[in-house]
Amino acid sequence: MEAILLSLGLADRINMMKKAQLEQSQKIISGLEKIGTLKQRLEAVLISTKSMTETKDSESALAAASQSIQAELRSIGIKSIVFEELAKDGSSHIKTLAGDPAIASNVSVQAKTFTAEEHRVIAPINWKGHNFGTMTVYFTPESQDVQDEDLFFLENTTQSLALALQNIYYQDNLKHLVDERTAELKTALVQVEDRQRKVDDILQNIEQGIFTIDAETNIGDEYSTHLLDIFKVNSTDMKTMQFEDLIFRQTRITGDQKSLAMESIRAAIGNEDLYWDVNSHHFPDKVVKVFERDKRHIELEYKPLCKDDHVDQIMVVAKDITDKIKLEEKLQEEEEKKQEFLNILSRLVSLDKHSLNGFFVEGEKIIVLVNDNLSGTFNESTVFRALHTLKGLSRAMKFSQLAEAIHICEGELVSSEHSSQEKASYLRPKFKAVEDTFHSFFQVYNQVFGTEMDDLSSWNLMQFVAEMVHDRIESIRAAGTTLEDIAVRDQVVHWNMEIVSELRHILIHLINNSIDHGYLLPREKNGFTRAIKMSLVAYCKGDDIIITLEDHGFGIDEEKVLQKAKERGLTIGKEDALNVIFDDGFSTSEKATMTSGRGVGLSAVKEKVDGLGGHIDVESTLGRGTKFLIRIPKALAVDLDNSLVS
Repeated sequence: MEAILLSLGLADRINMMKKAQLEQSQKIISGLEKIGTLKQRLEAVLISTKSMTETKDSESALAAASQSIQAELRSIGIKSIVFEELAKDGSSHIKTLAGDPAIASNVSVQAKTFTAEEHRVIAPINWKGHNFGTMTVYFTPESQDVQDEDLFFLENTTQSLALALQNIYYQDNLKHLVDERTAELKTALVQVEDRQRKVDDILQNIEQGIFTIDAETNIGDEYSTHLLDIFKVNSTDMKTMQFEDLIFRQTRITGDQKSLAMESIRAAIGNEDLYWDVNSHHFPDKVVKVFERDKRHIELEYKPLCKDDHVDQIMVVAKDITDKIKLEEKLQEEEEKKQEFLNILSRLVSLDKHSLNGFFVEGEKIIVLVNDNLSGTFNESTVFRALHTLKGLSRAMKFSQLAEAIHICEGELVSSEHSSQEKASYLRPKFKAVEDTFHSFFQVYNQVFGTEMDDLSSWNLMQFVAEMVHDRIESIRAAGTTLEDIAVRDQVVHWNMEIVSELRHILIHLINNSIDHGYLLPREKNGFTRAIKMSLVAYCKGDDIIITLEDHGFGIDEEKVLQKAKERGLTIGKEDALNVIFDDGFSTSEKATMTSGRGVGLSAVKEKVDGLGGHIDVESTLGRGTKFLIRIPKALAVDLDNSLVS
């Protein structure tokens, strides 16, 4: 009877221990799931933040936030997402972002705090004292309970939405907002890492890749099943696998590094603790396993298992830290972008705005000139002079990064190893680096000073023509020609800033073409002495904006155009003679200038007009002048929200 009672008591004790062990495992699994969810939520917030901050209007930002919430919380069951927008005058406007629009009629108050109620979460959208409104997420009655991780995601997403709206409304506060948001994300990462460290302490010998190695570096028969998932191996292979195969296979670790690690491990096993202290720092602490479809970052930890004061075996704990590395890489990328912004900013703020305006205006012209040459007839000397000028301007402004990129392009041009066309081919990718660097400087300049080149927010044709004529005065005087009259009539009250840069390029080519080929070159070749007289008009007509540029110069010789077309193997009628001047590389001129190349400019004009969904025509009478007529859709060319043009 005593033996039976003892057996029953022992069995009961064993059952209690198993129950405690099961409860601990469930807590560990629950902790892991929460950490995984937190990581997933934080990554979703990062992606959502990037998506929202890249938008240019509040509607797009709200749509991005709504899409992110629906995608991340789809398992809960979202009934509707409503945004109560608060206008500057204090009035409110209800918008249904997702789900049943009838719910919007029940929205009543502007919330002041983030609140989670039964079947709904209310989030105020405000930043730095600016209240943009309130977002309310309604859940279906049968939805599962909203967890802390869901609320964490919603609160951070709505904060990111507030940042995006603030960024849209107040661009001049960009740097400060980016710094604050980056700091918040870093804090969130630290909090997640802290939670993971606490869970790691619990999981040190359970839900990790745990195995032992002996003096021959064989892997012991007992290991955690999680090890198979981390290293993507099966249990059959594990029976004969050694440490070197498991850790170093499918990595880029060098042979010398492998040899040092393996010699150190063999030296540490079977000897006193002193040998462990001397050799353990040579053990690999991290490896990157490159598999067919992905790669994993694995962190390795080693613990000596001693017997009679000697290291009998080594226990290795492997942890998959791929998600953490990816998040750190994203933060590092954001940090590098911010640092690049600050480096450029530190140089820009030391210069006066007038000098910067001049640099970017002249630089953009040179960028256009070089691109025209690279896409059409390549004039090596013209490109070299243009690049040399831009390099001098960059050095004067102490933009060393830009000057160095241009210097590399110059080196390609002066090389005697390639023909002219080969040089153009080699130059394209190098000049792309110049163009990207130039525009990165201009982008920062635009964000900081809140203006486009030459204050394009108030841009009009009169101002543009004045600048163009000022730039050409010297060449006009040098050619012995006088400027009689340039009339400008701009009836477009508010140009759309999205196409101003394209329109400037178009008019730069056309005005330079008219001055050079209508007046300067005919004077040099034909003794044509008429003073420069031009008119530029822009007006609305139906659904189009009409832009005409008319000169009273030498005009286009249609017979010469037909002759040149025939030499190029083109068969055209007299009615199509003028349209052929828009072909790439076509020109009747025997001389190219710095401002109007040999047939490249008009080809570039047609390409840009076509790209805007427009059309260009030309009329010309020899000896009386030439007229270009451009049609561009009004919906694209005019800021309809601000325009007074009906």
